[in-house]
Amino acid sequence: MKIQIKNFIDQLFNNRDSKTINIPNETVKILQNEGLSELEALEESDKLVKRIKRIIDKKIRDCKNQGIIPKYKFDKSNDDILVRIDLSVEPPKEKGVRRTIEWKEQISEIIKRISWQEFEKVCKLVLEINNIRDCKVTRGSRDGGIDVYGWLKCNTKSRRIFHDVNIRIIGQGKHRSNGGEASNSDVSKFVTDIDKLRRKQGFSLFVLPQEFIDSPLPLIPIFITNGYYRGDTKITAKNNGIILWNGEQISEDIAKYFDLSIFITNGKIDEDKLKDYLNNL
Repeated sequence: MKIQIKNFIDQLFNNRDSKTINIPNETVKILQNEGLSELEALEESDKLVKRIKRIIDKKIRDCKNQGIIPKYKFDKSNDDILVRIDLSVEPPKEKGVRRTIEWKEQISEIIKRISWQEFEKVCKLVLEINNIRDCKVTRGSRDGGIDVYGWLKCNTKSRRIFHDVNIRIIGQGKHRSNGGEASNSDVSKFVTDIDKLRRKQGFSLFVLPQEFIDSPLPLIPIFITNGYYRGDTKITAKNNGIILWNGEQISEDIAKYFDLSIFITNGKIDEDKLKDYLNNL
């Protein structure tokens, strides 16, 4: 019986409210649900568990590298056990971590249902959360181009090198109604837009202010999706100096750093209130 490991791990994590997951036990249960006998499931589980734990470990490390809170972590005394992350922090922080995780999941689902125009406003909001100033949505189109722009002003007193450093920021948003892949061709088109802007050519001349176009200050391009990226897309972005933000990252930024209290109705984020806010940004 051939098992798709990724789908298998998704099953392991899906709709989990339990405090812990015993990986070998849950693996056996899922295999039995796939039609194997108990003995067959135990034998197949022995082959799968090490692979599953390696992939989960990579998933957790990837979350940390992207600044995302993973939902689970391995128990320190038994690496067959996953512990829910909000229960593994100090009690004063537990409520905040749990709220961030819950709101992140709600935001992710809401973003799937919004329009591409509203997603451009989400991009603006996330950039502002990350200290991009004078951030504006351009008069662009659905087919790509530069959707948002602004200025990163690093007037920090902590280090001299950052004092009064100003950087131009441009962003392109790619909305995926199913939270699917933002492709390599999507990012490659953005590379072309960036090159044209640097040569002061193309559609960017019509959607960006002249001061921004003529500025000699450094330029950082950011590609934002509510989906995910594969390896070839990440390589294209890296080779062209493009920062990639995915759906988990932007949902967590909103959940963690933006005051969502004005959108809460009966303990949940009110989708209509959030959409109204985005449309008035």
